[in-house]
Amino acid sequence: MKEWLKNWFISTIYQGMNPKEVLHVTETRLPNGAAKKMVLLGNQEITSGELQALKEEVMYFENTRLKDVFFNTVREKSIESAFVKSTSYEDVKTGKLMVVNLDILERIMKTIKDARV
Repeated sequence: MKEWLKNWFISTIYQGMNPKEVLHVTETRLPNGAAKKMVLLGNQEITSGELQALKEEVMYFENTRLKDVFFNTVREKSIESAFVKSTSYEDVKTGKLMVVNLDILERIMKTIKDARV
């Protein structure tokens, strides 16, 4: 019931966000003391097939013009908000948050490319 209520609340507030499609990386210790990184989507460990498919999607997306359009548009809007049309500290903060979002997307793609199952 608790999980269902959380999922319902999240889907109501953030329409289109699926908690089962959120990437997590955790590190666990094996009995021999070695560390093992686990890639999770939602709360389930990703399979090697799913990881390979995601890696191919990331590699494809990085080489598309669409990625350049997305990233350059957000960068341009962040510069415009933070510097060109800035009238308050909130405008600067908005521009900075746009850049932070781009960084998060780039780190997600790097995490997927570097992951091993």
